[in-house]
Amino acid sequence: MQHLGLIGLLLILLAAANWFWRAWRVNVPKPYVFQAFLLVGIALGLVALILGHQDAVAPWTIGVGVLLVYLTATGGQRLADGAIDIGQTIPTFIAPDDKDNEFSSASLSGSRVLLKFFRGHW
Repeated sequence: MQHLGLIGLLLILLAAANWFWRAWRVNVPKPYVFQAFLLVGIALGLVALILGHQDAVAPWTIGVGVLLVYLTATGGQRLADGAIDIGQTIPTFIAPDDKDNEFSSASLSGSRVLLKFFRGHW
């Protein structure tokens, strides 16, 4: 029980690594499960402080955990309502291509196509 702060920090860092891995793979995770792991890590840091363990990592655990909970709670990256899922038909649209020629999504009808969109938030 001497290392509750360290265990909490490792839990927080593993959850954060998982979050960034999934975000990098453009698989936006639901924040609730991630935040639950962060809160458990924060709780372990608080217990270490309350029990008076000489664990210098506990304040870092609490600080990093609170920061990540705040960032995930206030972040703007969310899946929109009505987002297209795998296997669904794309809506009809017309947009310019890389050479400024008009492109219509209707021209893709009847063929399998992979569309990948990236929208950054920085």
